Parts: sequence; C-alpha cells; structure tokens
Amino acid sequence: MSKETAGSDHTEAQETGVREKILAAGLELFAARGYDVVTIREIAEAAGVNSAMIYYYFQDKEDLYRRLLDHVFATLMQNVRDTAAIEGGTDAALRKLSRMYVSFLQENQNFISLMRYELGRGGPYLPELADKYLKHGFSAVRTLIEQGIRQGEIRDIDPGLGVVSILGMLIFYFIGRPVLEHVVGPDGYSAEGIAAFLDHTLALVSHGLLKNPAG
Repeated sequence: MSKETAGSDHTEAQETGVREKILAAGLELFAARGYDVVTIREIAEAAGVNSAMIYYYFQDKEDLYRRLLDHVFATLMQNVRDTAAIEGGTDAALRKLSRMYVSFLQENQNFISLMRYELGRGGPYLPELADKYLKHGFSAVRTLIEQGIRQGEIRDIDPGLGVVSILGMLIFYFIGRPVLEHVVGPDGYSAEGIAAFLDHTLALVSHGLLKNPAG
C-alpha cells in the first residue's frame, strides 16, 4: 500500500501521535511473542489504527521492527551521553551511569524481552545497532575510566574490559531473570530488591576499580 492509501487519515494521525502508538504496540507484541509470529494486522489492532496507517509510516513489518529497535537504542544511548556529561569524579560518574542504566532496564521490561529474543536467534540486527549506537556509549564510559586512570583514581586496568565487566554485571541480572528469579526469589526483583542489587554491584565496582575505595 502507498501513502495515498492512508492519506485521508494522515492529518489526524499526525495530531494524535499515531506513529508512536504503532511503535509502542509493536514493542509490546514483539517482546511478548517474537518477530516472526506477530502480524501487521495485530499491531494495527493493538495501536487502534488500520493497517494502511502502518504502511504509511513503515515500508513493512521488518522496517517497523528495525526502526523500533533503533528508537529504543537511540533513547538509551542519549541517556548515556547525557549522564556521562555530568561533571564529577570518575567514581561518581560511573555510579550515575550505573543507576541510569538499571533504571532504564527496570522501566523497560519489554526491551529486556526483546533482547532475549534477539540474542536467542543470533541477533541479526544487533551488529548494525552496535555500530550505530553501542560503540559510542561504550567509548564514552571507556573514556571515563581512562580519565580516572590518568588521574590516579582508578587502578591500571584495561578500560575496555572494565566497561564490559560493569555492563555484564548490570544487564545479566535482568536478562537472566527467568532463571535468577528462582535463585534470588521474586523479592529480588521488587523495587527494594533491585535497589539492593544496584548498591551491591556499585560496591563491587568501587572496590574493584578504585585505588582507594570509600567504605
């Protein structure tokens, strides 16, 4: 279908933010059932629009899916850049970044489900997203660690591996929830449980990276 097909609805769609509704509906369905099973018709029904409106904004289901992933990663990386730009020592900056990241994961459960799905099927779109977004976020955090090493605040470690270690500790708690919940119990994923996990991880990071950690 072409843009002309949905032309009569175009003005109203712009006013109500239908594109965002479509993306939100797609995220919900793709996270719950995976890319292959979900249909354009189902996304349209969930978004409260007709299928023609989806084809107005997106070429096809694959285009919608890729742009949905792009939107989520762009949002996350903007948060990383904004947080990394906040002035302060290396330890304070890493703590702020870690808190921001955990907050993002906690508030975006559908993102976690989508990442499980993508990783499980080999992540055909992840290399493109890594090149476009993740490398920049990775570089920003690595630069913080390199700065801390130069200033004598952080041990002489491999900055890149330092970033991987921090990210690994933080994201696995959420990616691994289907298994870990049976180990730590459901309370481990309550607001209090996640706060305790974050405090624990930050303590490990500080004592592992800093030359003179507090506490």
